Amino acid sequence: MEREHVAYFDYLRFFGAVGVVFLHVASQPVGDGVINKEWVLLTVITTFSYTAVPLFFMMSGYLLLTSEKTKNVSVLLKHRLPHLLAPLLFWTVVVTIWLMWKNNDASARYFINCVLSGISTPIMQHFWYIYTLSAIYILSPFLYRGITNLSETEHRYIFCVILIIFFQTMVMIVLPESIASVFTFKILVDLRFLGGHLLTFLLGYYLGKIRRRFSNIVLSALVVVDAGIIILGTYFASTAGGGYTGKFQDQSAGFSVFLAVCLFLLFKQNIRKTERKVNITPFINLSFGIYIMHNLLNRILSYLGFEAVGLFSVIGKTLLILFICYLVLKTLSTIKPLCFFATGITYDKACRSCNWIYTYNCLKWW
Repeated sequence: MEREHVAYFDYLRFFGAVGVVFLHVASQPVGDGVINKEWVLLTVITTFSYTAVPLFFMMSGYLLLTSEKTKNVSVLLKHRLPHLLAPLLFWTVVVTIWLMWKNNDASARYFINCVLSGISTPIMQHFWYIYTLSAIYILSPFLYRGITNLSETEHRYIFCVILIIFFQTMVMIVLPESIASVFTFKILVDLRFLGGHLLTFLLGYYLGKIRRRFSNIVLSALVVVDAGIIILGTYFASTAGGGYTGKFQDQSAGFSVFLAVCLFLLFKQNIRKTERKVNITPFINLSFGIYIMHNLLNRILSYLGFEAVGLFSVIGKTLLILFICYLVLKTLSTIKPLCFFATGITYDKACRSCNWIYTYNCLKWW
């Protein structure tokens, strides 16, 4: 039996894909720029962009831990892991070719060393997400069997433990380092498996399963307050430190995860219909490909002289990267031998959802 489509996940994926591109484009002007009004505006937007990765983990947690297929190891090995690892290999090779051209080294040795290094270390920084998600996928059959066999009391216990761990990280961020070290509880620190992202993954399962409806006014107020803490904390910590400090924007725990929780619930409660005036399905289905490709394009554009230095140039470069990634991936997904490797989706699905054949059929029908 097919699970009902989760409509609000479409919009969360769209938000996350745009956010993560903006985040990486803005990283240089935020990290190296002068702290002024424009820097503050970029910090405001990146504060919300930092929720993209937690939201992706939360959605994966809900989808995997509510699917009976998750307990089937053959499904994991034959379908789910290849959907992650095939694009990782493909884009590792593409990045390697780019590095060979950039460093003027076309030797086979350099190529092999770069590709092999990608087995243990991400060849581009943002690839870490795929490594971590793959590790969680490997654990998913055990997580599914464990979590589906828990009693209601045990579920509450696990949920409370997760909240306590995240609350502890929030407290540690706010406190001065001299005081924070005194209140560091190693037990809670050790429970932050896989850098805390496994907890975010589990949190998504619980958030998706919650039936209680929360006040939109309260959730919106929490978004404003939490975002305000992140923005002000980042500003004052960066000003005091003489340069950008991102501890308040930590996407593995603390305030950014709490902000992601509030956004998750707001989307869940207010987006229930699948009908849309604008068809965003092709973009959504290519969102994983956009994630894995965008930073390479960002580096190439910077190398060619298109470096974002302010708010408007960051917005312009973000839109340009999204547009180019979309066109490239849409084209690659139209080429059957490359579709799965470039996007992680099957050619048949691409023809039904996102590639140029899909677009042609839609126009023909219209």
